[in-house]
Amino acid sequence: MPATFDSVHRLLDPSPSDDSLQPGQIFALFRLLAHERSSSEQLDVSNVFIPATPLASRSSNTLTSSVSFDSLAASETRRKSMPASGRSSRGDLESKISMSSSAQNTNNPFRRRHASQPQSIYSLDSRSPPPLPPRKPSLAPSLPPRKACNMIRQTSSSSIDSSFRPTSSVAPSTLMYKSLVAAGEAQANTTGDSSIHVIKSSSRRDTSEGSGRRPTPRQSRRSLLMDEVASALKAADIDSRAPTFSTIAESYRARDKNLRLWSCVDILHDGPSSESPTYAMIIVNQPIRDRDIFSRAWRASRLRLCADGGANRLYDLWDTETRKLYLPDMIKGDLDSIRADVKSYYLAMGVTIIQDRDEYSTDLMKCIVEVEKEEGDKQFPLLLIGGLSGRIDQTVHTMSLFHKMRKRRPESYVLSGESLAWFLDKGSHLIDIDHDTMGQTCGLLPVGVDAANVKTSGLKWNLDWLTGFEGEVSTSNHLLPEEPVVYVQTDKPIMWCVEVRGAAN
Repeated sequence: MPATFDSVHRLLDPSPSDDSLQPGQIFALFRLLAHERSSSEQLDVSNVFIPATPLASRSSNTLTSSVSFDSLAASETRRKSMPASGRSSRGDLESKISMSSSAQNTNNPFRRRHASQPQSIYSLDSRSPPPLPPRKPSLAPSLPPRKACNMIRQTSSSSIDSSFRPTSSVAPSTLMYKSLVAAGEAQANTTGDSSIHVIKSSSRRDTSEGSGRRPTPRQSRRSLLMDEVASALKAADIDSRAPTFSTIAESYRARDKNLRLWSCVDILHDGPSSESPTYAMIIVNQPIRDRDIFSRAWRASRLRLCADGGANRLYDLWDTETRKLYLPDMIKGDLDSIRADVKSYYLAMGVTIIQDRDEYSTDLMKCIVEVEKEEGDKQFPLLLIGGLSGRIDQTVHTMSLFHKMRKRRPESYVLSGESLAWFLDKGSHLIDIDHDTMGQTCGLLPVGVDAANVKTSGLKWNLDWLTGFEGEVSTSNHLLPEEPVVYVQTDKPIMWCVEVRGAAN
């Protein structure tokens, strides 16, 4: 039947009866009447569902015309199972009804059309929306995870003036925080335009003074570290310089009084030496492979001789202008190997040339005799250029001659190819190692003996066994970069050889 005020009055009768409504039901009925008055159509009260139990005060009481009891009961069951946060409050329901009414009563045709349209294309259909297409994989390259920042940031102090506060919500760093504090304190004493000055750490020295160039952070850290190490060593009364060979030798000689020292690094020293040249150089007839190494040995020598065909090697090594700077003191031998043009050139340059036809001595042996004549009371260290490369018979002769001279002329060295070699006699030896001029490869060769019992230290593969041509031989051994010396103890003479570094390596 049509809803009238008489029927409503009957339902609102305060006398207890089965037809009387409870307060929650009365609220639903008044909402129905309000909707009827705002609508142009009259509603049929018989089709309206009034719940048997009162509605909760915070529940939504949306009443829709022509809704069946079963559907509303199912809706009520779902509403009760929902969490409180997902339910609509009474205020939300009233605001939605108000917005819907204002949209229908407006004179704006666009708003009326928009209000008459459903909120979603799926509001009138119970079907679920179609699934979204699968997301395409990202084409961006996989970047490494961002490193966490361990810097401790301080919050801005309340003592800083507001004009110096950072506009960002991120707290300033420690350095900037100190700068802001200093600027705030200096603001009262500053006239005119003020500026903020960043405070530098006092623990780091400015190494760019006078140079006009700002040091890099790495240089600053390195300089600071070196200063700290030097200060610590000075406080501990420790010498920070690397120990010299003589200092190391003293510690070894304290354990072995018969230790023999070998320091021939001045042969390969690149640059002017603090001491006067002491070596007697003899150039034999074998190729000179490295000009740089030869030039170093030339500067370390005070007496220079060419054994016959060695003059050809010296002549061919240089151009016309440079050749004038490398003139030998003497050329001696049977002179069957020297070329005529080379002989004429050196004669014209004032070089002494001596012919010795002795058939029981080699050209090398004849030159050694001349060195002994020039020495006087003090013996020169002998330096042979070549002799271990070229013809195998000359190589064997060189090793045989130096093996026999190990007692009469112990300081006799051979600089040939890429190696510097000399003989170590029976006993203990300490060898000075210069890693700037000596390579890593070395060897201990039992030349002229059947076998030798050798013990070493300072090598990558140290020896403590019997070495001989019929047994094990230590070749291609390596020096250790952190070891400044090599200790060798042997019961028989052996030949020590070490790689030299030229301009190429």
